Amino acid sequence: MRRTLGYVVALSGLAIAMLAMRPSPAASVSRHVTVLLLLLAPAAVAMTIGVVLIGKGRAVLATIAAVVFLGVAVFHPVSDRIPDEEVPKFETVASLEERASQGEPFRRMDGHWYQVKPWIARALFF
Repeated sequence: MRRTLGYVVALSGLAIAMLAMRPSPAASVSRHVTVLLLLLAPAAVAMTIGVVLIGKGRAVLATIAAVVFLGVAVFHPVSDRIPDEEVPKFETVASLEERASQGEPFRRMDGHWYQVKPWIARALFF
């Protein structure tokens, strides 16, 4: 029973960590670490409790958790707001709506346009 509860708690922690993969206007490049920590703290607590409850096999679960947390940290989407006066500069050939529907990294959130890319893409290529 204790081991089953540990797995349930640990899987809940992984699910919570995956919530950080949703784009958010609050997750700008400058606030990436702060937002990420706020999102991953509950997941880390749940994972720690789950690993402690499991007992046997905790090394495997801890390794899986570390890989998932690292992946979330590296691929967490960051959002840069496009100022309203600069939107026309991005719409030279097609509207941002069309470009977003074609898979380009633009998303409308909170009534404004954002350029949304994984943190690693911003860090290496801007």
